[in-house]
Amino acid sequence: MIGQTISHYKILEKLGQGGMGVVYKAQDTKLDRIVALKFLPSQFAVDATERIHFLQEARAASALNHPNVCHINAIEEHEGQQFIDMEFVDGLRLRDLIPIANLEDALAYAIQISEALTEAHSKGIVHRDVKPENIMVTREGRIKVMDFGLAKLKGGGKLTRVGLTVGTITYMSPEQAQGNIVDHRTDIWSLGIVLYEMVTGEAPFRGDYDQAIIYQVLNTEPKPLSSHRPDVPARYEQIVMKALRKDPAERYQQAADVFTDLKRTSTGERSASIAASTVKQPFVRRRSTRTSAAAIVLLAAGIGVYLIWGRGAEPLDSIAVLPFVNAAGDSTAEYISDGVTEGLINSLSQFPNLKVMSRSAVFRFKGGAADPQEVGRALHVRAVLTGRLAQRGEDLSVNAELVDVADNSHLWGEQYRMNSLDLLTIEERISKAIFMNLRLRLSGEEDQRLRKRLTDNPEAYKSYLKGRYHWNKRTKEGLATSIQFYTAALEQDPTYALAYSGLAEAYGLLNVYGISPARESFPKAEAAAHRALEIDETVADAHTALAYAHFQFDWDWNAAEREFRRGLELNPNSSTGHHWYAEYLIFMGRGDQAMVEISRAQSLDPLSLIIGTDKGWFYYLMHKSDSALAQLHKVVELDSNFWSAHFCLGETFEQQGLYNKAIGEYERAVSLARGGPPLMGLGRSYALSGRKEDARRIIKQMLSSGDPDVQSAGLAIVEAALGENQTALDWLDKAYEAKHVVISYMKIHPFFDPLRNEPRFQAMMRKIGFLD
Repeated sequence: MIGQTISHYKILEKLGQGGMGVVYKAQDTKLDRIVALKFLPSQFAVDATERIHFLQEARAASALNHPNVCHINAIEEHEGQQFIDMEFVDGLRLRDLIPIANLEDALAYAIQISEALTEAHSKGIVHRDVKPENIMVTREGRIKVMDFGLAKLKGGGKLTRVGLTVGTITYMSPEQAQGNIVDHRTDIWSLGIVLYEMVTGEAPFRGDYDQAIIYQVLNTEPKPLSSHRPDVPARYEQIVMKALRKDPAERYQQAADVFTDLKRTSTGERSASIAASTVKQPFVRRRSTRTSAAAIVLLAAGIGVYLIWGRGAEPLDSIAVLPFVNAAGDSTAEYISDGVTEGLINSLSQFPNLKVMSRSAVFRFKGGAADPQEVGRALHVRAVLTGRLAQRGEDLSVNAELVDVADNSHLWGEQYRMNSLDLLTIEERISKAIFMNLRLRLSGEEDQRLRKRLTDNPEAYKSYLKGRYHWNKRTKEGLATSIQFYTAALEQDPTYALAYSGLAEAYGLLNVYGISPARESFPKAEAAAHRALEIDETVADAHTALAYAHFQFDWDWNAAEREFRRGLELNPNSSTGHHWYAEYLIFMGRGDQAMVEISRAQSLDPLSLIIGTDKGWFYYLMHKSDSALAQLHKVVELDSNFWSAHFCLGETFEQQGLYNKAIGEYERAVSLARGGPPLMGLGRSYALSGRKEDARRIIKQMLSSGDPDVQSAGLAIVEAALGENQTALDWLDKAYEAKHVVISYMKIHPFFDPLRNEPRFQAMMRKIGFLD
């Protein structure tokens, strides 16, 4: 069916198939949206009972309107084919994440699943097939319970397939396995199985055949969760074991009670995913890390709380702040329009209930006449903020408008004209006006926190904005100029934490972009980050910059993770934070967690080529080459000249033993990058395919193309592929001494496989903390 058009739906790809349906991803050509279509399998299409069952699924699920339930849009029929148009959920099945190493994530998912069942049961709907395969985790960490195909409507008759008990054996309650009439408590049992499996990786009742599993369900007690995993909280274990009482009367009687107990288990510092999915009232988190003025903070508060409260019961939970237009065309004022935009983005990020698109995602629309609805659809957000700013002498005028993407309606707008000499005061007056206009209700503590300034010096703030403007150019000249402006800001205000954080980020990129050796740039980055945090511990980007230095330079893995997590706690909408933390996790061998983080980064910056490429690369590192190829081809479709994607395609084809294809992709990458890192991949594929002379030619080219320290890791990789292990290890020693970034990859990267049994390699692995 791929490529066919059914009614007004163009079939794009097959998503999956189960006993009660085949699901395709499709384009709704009428409403210009991506949906999922579920068709009754052809072998059941003529069976009246199965058709009734199919319609029952749609009616049951369509009665639910909850953020943790997959939405049903319509029931359609075309040329005798019945199908359901339902929400397309972009994410991973819970099954693919089990076991979940991070207990905070497991608890967050458990809370959301129980909340979804609470909603269903309140409508008289029993799912009867709760299992990890029927639960999705979106890129934002939100749970979506799928497939109410076995739902039993309140007042409906008993519906089973001939000769079968409805459900999945491993997750069946005792009463369901015996074929008895069941109620909502069977879902509570199945939920208990899922919660058990999430943290242990094993189902509590197992067997080689169905009857053996059923015997255990009816006659044996599950092993305590703590026997599988000692770090499971005792309260979590008690909840699971109560859900798994064999007598329904002794079990939890309501899913709402499970939900309440799970929420009580969440103590202290809850993860962003818990807060984002379970808090229904507006919740103001710690102040954002780059909020330089009360104006931006209060403006963000006004927009953020309006989005959460403003339109009846349904929150507008996502926003893109488009780059403010520099209407006067004065290039010397460009840093102001960009700075106001970035300040708003970072300030709005303090609301954990609000998904805020990253700077790099929205700045792709800079300079064009972007239509808010089109931008909203492209970035998958509910609201878009647009603005225009014009500076003429000492006068500054600002226009801002908030648009609902769903119907292009005007939610809010205002125009301001003020003196530009004191930008901080101007922004504060704008924020107060918006705050009053939206009638926000904040506690005294929240209001005081939002009004806090990181500097009272308007000149320091202007210098900081100029530093951000040049840092975002990501060029050698831009980074050097940003350091000058950050330094100027600190001369104007020596206690300006954000300026120190900016310095840390700038010094950190000097090595990444090959401008300065790691031994020169990273110590400066660490010193600046530490100084920022001494002044204000809540500067999220300083934590992230420090984490990156610990990861890539110090090889202090525990410190790196601690700083990454703290940065994301302070700013859960940082696409860079999620991206860099994902890199850390993949190289620690924690692939499932890495995929969750890279997916979160991609949801915040869906058009990012490097995030999309790294997601494909992670699949390659996890030896999931088919998934890697699918993801990397998506990136190439966006930009066929992005050399990193071609390099990763080369790695993946090489993993499949398709050396000619690998060489072709590596050659494309070398051509686009004009040499550089892709040469090591090309040399390796030449060696592995038997073209040893070509591999040695690449080695000579690498030696003549630049600093041997920079080339050392690549030379080690090609020599290892040629079987010259001792020469490879000599080069690897040089890479270690130079603090080469590739050293961080040694634990899992296939390029190092030929060296893993070498004593010198193992000694180096011990030195950097990868082996005991």
